[in-house]
Amino acid sequence: MTKLSKSSQSVQKKWLMDAEKRGGKGTKIVVVQSQAKELIVKVLQDRYRPMNITSIYEALKAVVPSPVLKSCLDAMIVSNTYKGNGSTSYDDDNNLLMQSNRNSSKKSVSTSSVNDEFKDNLRLKLGRNSNTSLYYMNQSKLPNEGNGRSPEVRDNLITTLQTSKDEAMRNMQSIQSMIEMSNRLISEPVNKELEQLLQSHENQIQDLSDKLVDARKLKVNDSYRRRVIGNIEKVSKYWRKRKRLCVDFLNMMEECTEGTVVVKKCLAGSGQIDIESDEV
Repeated sequence: MTKLSKSSQSVQKKWLMDAEKRGGKGTKIVVVQSQAKELIVKVLQDRYRPMNITSIYEALKAVVPSPVLKSCLDAMIVSNTYKGNGSTSYDDDNNLLMQSNRNSSKKSVSTSSVNDEFKDNLRLKLGRNSNTSLYYMNQSKLPNEGNGRSPEVRDNLITTLQTSKDEAMRNMQSIQSMIEMSNRLISEPVNKELEQLLQSHENQIQDLSDKLVDARKLKVNDSYRRRVIGNIEKVSKYWRKRKRLCVDFLNMMEECTEGTVVVKKCLAGSGQIDIESDEV
């Protein structure tokens, strides 16, 4: 492999710095003409308009250095001879520009061979200088003679477009369901809130358990309560009976003694008959 001279290395470094400045770090330059021509054709097809050499250079982001770009453009121009009919056509302008380029620079790259697939792919409209000269695609070299894409390609594109639309619709539905699920999850309490809610419910359950134990105790003691109430009723009934008998006896004594024995005094404890009573 031939080692590059220092001047060649400096020029290559300058080209690389310009490419990285426009295309980002890691950009590589293209100096092989076949690869550069492919890039040039792609740019002109994508832009679909005439472009000068500066616009092409900027569109390529300096990946193809200026000398290589100029050489490739010259090799890709349709080559026609000057007809000599007193007028200059666009094809004659192409021929004159190529002749002037060959005369002005002895170091220019020779034109492509006959079997070059990119030969005659471009046409040129001459301007006042190289920056105002416009390059555009040779329609006869384009697929389907420049009449757009073939029916097969169009059908494939339509099918692909419809498939992409269907897939996009499914993706939108999936995204919408994800958004709804996200909103539902956002509305639900987080773990910290759930822990607090769980603690609150556990406290409520413990309170209910304590009340249930007390309620069960009351249910167990219900029979005992009923027995106590029955005994109290019996004692009260017997006490009321004894009180009634005693009061009747005092009334009878008051009537028999014609007021000597007074019922009220006896009940108050200051009468002729002492009465012992458990009445409060």
